[in-house]
Amino acid sequence: MQQLEDFGITVFVLDPKKIEDIFENISSLAKITYREERAGELLGTLKERLHGVRKKVVEISRPGVFLGMGKDPLISVGPGSFAHDLIGIAGGKNVVGHSSSRYRKYSLEEILLADPEVIIICSMAPDDSCLAQKKWWKRWTNISAVRNSRIYVVEANLLTRPGPRMIEGLMEIAKAIHPEIFLEQER
Repeated sequence: MQQLEDFGITVFVLDPKKIEDIFENISSLAKITYREERAGELLGTLKERLHGVRKKVVEISRPGVFLGMGKDPLISVGPGSFAHDLIGIAGGKNVVGHSSSRYRKYSLEEILLADPEVIIICSMAPDDSCLAQKKWWKRWTNISAVRNSRIYVVEANLLTRPGPRMIEGLMEIAKAIHPEIFLEQER
């Protein structure tokens, strides 16, 4: 970066971790690109949708959720990551949310003990790979999510790239956790 700055090129670094960081980054980018009005509209829409989801789940049960970002190794999100925040906003409880790191490897035994009621597979892999991951999870019938057919696949870009599309990821998580509320909304 220093070399770019030495040539007089402005360097702007973003490192969002939480949802509020994403909103702040959108505002900051808008300022340097002179698109503040458009960013204001976008932020208004994003915050309205986020608030709408939060409002619908405020007084309902929060099932345990495991968001798997791969199976070999098993990696999931923890506090300090925006995907962890999305689980809570969507009305779930991250079963590995007690971790001290944003992303961590887990053993299968830890997931079996956590017994999630919902498993969300977050994958950039081709559809057949996602199907293979679902099939792999289905072997573990002592997990509540498996017994109750609550294994879902969400496009990884919606949960791993901090930007405006994270609201689409929020909606996908909300549909997986509370289909009785969010799938009905689509009809």
